[in-house]
This record gives sequence, C-alpha cells and structure tokens, in this order.
Amino acid sequence: KPCPKCKSPIEKTEGCNHMKCVKCKHEFCWVCMEAWKIHSSETGGYFRCNKYQAVEKLNDSIADAKKEIVEEHKKASKFQRFMHYYIRYHNHEISHKLEEPLMSKAKMKMLALSTVVDDNDSSTDTSFIEDSVRELLKARRVLRASYPYGYYLQDGMHRKALFESMQNALEDVTESLSQMVARAYLRTPRSRIIETAQILQQNRLKFVNSVANGLVPSSPSSKIKAKIKDKKVQPKKKKVPTATLR
Repeated sequence: KPCPKCKSPIEKTEGCNHMKCVKCKHEFCWVCMEAWKIHSSETGGYFRCNKYQAVEKLNDSIADAKKEIVEEHKKASKFQRFMHYYIRYHNHEISHKLEEPLMSKAKMKMLALSTVVDDNDSSTDTSFIEDSVRELLKARRVLRASYPYGYYLQDGMHRKALFESMQNALEDVTESLSQMVARAYLRTPRSRIIETAQILQQNRLKFVNSVANGLVPSSPSSKIKAKIKDKKVQPKKKKVPTATLR
C-alpha cells in the first residue's frame, strides 16, 4: 500500500498493523491507514482496528489511488502514442534535409558517369540519377506528412490498418532507393535504380490517391446496388375492363 503521507510503496512483512514509513517516518495503522497516534483501546489497540468509519476512509483512499493510477496510465499512453508519431515524422524531416543536397551531387555523378560511357549507346542516359533523387524527395515529403495524418486516425479501424500497410510499403521502397542513390559512387545497376524509382512513384501516387479518396473507395458492386436502391419501382397499372352502355 502507499504511505498515507508521502505515497511511497510499503510492504507489510509482519503481523503487526503498526506501520512506520522508512522514508517520511510517518506512523499509521495498516488496516485503516489512519495515524497511529489516534489508536487506543477503543479501536482495538495495537492489533485490531474495528472503526467502521476508518474502513470507509480506507476504501475511499484506495479508490482514489486506483483512479489516480488509471489517469496517470492514460496520460502516459497518450504521450507514448504522440511520441511514436512525432519521432517518425521528425526522422523523415531530417532525412529530407540530408537528401536535398543529393540533387546537386546527382549532376556531378551524371557528369562523371557520362565520361566513361559510350555516347552512341542510348541505354547509358545518366538523367535517371536526378530523376531518382527527385522522386526520393517527393516520397519523403509524403511520408513526413503521413504521420500527423495517421495520428488523428482512429485506432482499431479497417482504414487505419490499410493506411499503415500502404505507408509501410512506401517507406520500404523509399529506404531502398535512398541506399542506392546516397552513395558517393553508384554500385547498383542502372536498370535496378530506374525500376525502384518507378515502383516508388507508383506506391506514392497510390498512397496519396487512397488518402484523398478516404482509403476505402466504394466498390463497383456497391455503386450498382445504390443506383438500384435509388430507382423507384412503379407498379404496373392493371387494366380495368370498361362496360359500354347501350
């Protein structure tokens, strides 16, 4: 139980109910949690406390302590959740700043690469380096903004699971392309860099469009059902036989 005065945790290891906090030296009764100095033969002496009012106070204090613990746990959980999204947002922001100079370095890499390739070979176009860096920076900006967006999505929903799955797929390709183009000298084959940049662009556009459309666009079948529901089915008019008067 917590000490009634300083709230330090105390464990009862003996049968005596006369407790003394080793931290603040407060003396109290283990049963009713009241100060020990008010205990006398009227309350059962040293080994028993039969004051009903004290028991009520004890239950109230325990309930208050539980409520306080629950509130502190909620605050800690909210803070941990906030830090989870903020750290990842900040990481992408830092990565974007560190990768921005790659655009100027890309031109130098393209120039160095063009000096060692055959000018007559059309497959040796070096502009793919600059295109890849440009696509990498776009993906970083999207990922950076995705974490504040994800923070406000309700947990446990299908939309949140779909959002995080697409976000993870975009991050995976982003990190792969970053490792390829951030090196001082290109080691990855040209075709693989171009392919990775194209996949990154596809994932980025798919992610952005899905968020813009609410992540779960309605299926064609649901649209057809909605149209059928909106249509008013008019009952066929029955022909009423008419009689001619003669």
